[in-house]
Amino acid sequence: MKFPYGLADFEKLISQGYYYADRTQYIHLFEIVLITLPNCRMVKTSSPVF
Repeated sequence: MKFPYGLADFEKLISQGYYYADRTQYIHLFEIVLITLPNCRMVKTSSPVF
């Protein structure tokens, strides 16, 4: 099984037998993360993490 690292040409991907997983159904989740992450803030604590 070949993985298409750095390959953006879909025709070449299919014709040369690379593994392809359609993740279209996850695009809306990615958009939600992009909207909500910039609004998150780190909470400062006085105690060390470790």
